[in-house]
Amino acid sequence: MPTEFTPLKNLTGSVIAATLATFLYWFTLTVGEKLAANPITSNNSLTVRISVLVRQVLITLGTTISLIFGIISLGLLLFTLQQLLAKIAKSQP
Repeated sequence: MPTEFTPLKNLTGSVIAATLATFLYWFTLTVGEKLAANPITSNNSLTVRISVLVRQVLITLGTTISLIFGIISLGLLLFTLQQLLAKIAKSQP
């Protein structure tokens, strides 16, 4: 059963996506600051390389997912605007 996209549902989804993006961005910044404050202390080259790789993957994933949720939020907001403009145009003779 298909559901109808209403401006209220779209705005709710946009707010949820924007909230998730904001919290995930703050979390990524916090993790990045904590990782930068704690340098890798090892003489083993392999350990250092793996640690750098894990740190890079954590920051990259957090940033990418934040960006995706931000784009989703913006898209839903623009879709709501499009729906409202279409209703206004339809109501005018």
